This record gives sequence, C-alpha cells and structure tokens, in this order.
Amino acid sequence: MDVDGAPNLNSTFGQEPGRKSGISIEHDTEPVETASKPVLAVTVGDIAGPLSRLILLDTQFAYRTWVDLFPLLWRNLGNKDRHDLTSGIIRLLARSYHQAQTAMRPNIVQAILEAFCLCDPMPRLPPQLLRYLGRSYGAWHSALTLLERKILEKREIESAIFDRAMGVELGAFDALTELYTSLSANHYFYGAWKQHCQYKESHIALAYEQLDDWSNAQAA
Repeated sequence: MDVDGAPNLNSTFGQEPGRKSGISIEHDTEPVETASKPVLAVTVGDIAGPLSRLILLDTQFAYRTWVDLFPLLWRNLGNKDRHDLTSGIIRLLARSYHQAQTAMRPNIVQAILEAFCLCDPMPRLPPQLLRYLGRSYGAWHSALTLLERKILEKREIESAIFDRAMGVELGAFDALTELYTSLSANHYFYGAWKQHCQYKESHIALAYEQLDDWSNAQAA
C-alpha cells in the first residue's frame, strides 16, 4: 500500500518469496480512473451504488445509515410529503411479518423509531402502535421518547383526555404509563400521573401510594 493510503496494484502481498503473480492488472485500470474523477463530476449514483452494497453486507452499518440519513431527508420535506410518508410507514410498522425480527438486535422497528426520535417536527404515530412496538420489538426507549414528546404537546394531552373519555383508542398518556409499568419504572409512572392529575387531592393520594402508604392514600 502507498503512503497516501491508495492500494498498490503491483503488490505481491500474500505470495511466496520469489514467486511472480499470474494475475494481469491491465483490466483493473478502469475502476482507478473512475475513482480519480474530479469531485464535481461525482454523481449520486457514484455514492449510492457502493453505499447500497455496504448496507447489504453490514447490519450495523445499515442501521446507523438509516438513523443518520432519515432525519436529514425528513427536514427537507413539505407538510404533505411528511403526511404521506408517515401514513406509509404506519402501515409498514403494522405488518405482521416484522414478528420474525422480534429477537433480533437491532431490528427494522428499532431503526425506524430511533430515526423518528431525531426528527423535527416529530412524525405523529398512533400511541397504541408505539406501545405495541415498544413491547414487542425491544424498542422501549424510542417508544417512550416519542410518547413523552407527544405528552408535551397540549393538543396531544387534549386528545388523550378525549380518547379515554370516549373509549375510542388509547391516548399517549395511557400508552406511556403502561410502558412505564411494563418496565417497573414506578417513579416515572407516578411522576407522570402527578403531572397529569387535575386535583390537589389526587396529587396527595398518589404521593402516599408511591410510598406504599395505602391507608393515607385512601383517606386523601
């Protein structure tokens, strides 16, 4: 290998001393010429082709490539394109054939949700779908992050109250607290309820319940 890091085509690495190589390099000059083209002459295909081959060879590389590139692409989309793309990804995440990857780490669901966590504005996914994906595919942290960000939006809090009252679907708050319960994250569970409750008595009762003081919790 040359000093500048480029491969030496005349090298006889791996051969026995005194033995000449039987491989001709006359036909190997084309890739070298292509690789040495000016930067301005490089096309998207020159980058996408090798990148796609690397993605097929290395799962971790494919995972990191998706997580790094998707938020950049999302940032440059218009509102309509974001809505259409989100609808397609929701249908994709709901497919049953992903269950073959439940024991794989990383898996496709983890990659999609982690990339969504880095997007601004955040894609809007159904809370009950996030709860299911977090439990089934080991995507706990990504699902929790997306649900917590939904809770911080006032419109999501109002939607959660409406959904729970009407029995239409699980709101973001219900899905979030259920994931906390599944992880035995009791402090986060009670913290979420204290922030969500509307009456002082409820806040006091939750504080007693968190300390396992059931008699005072009922009295409150």
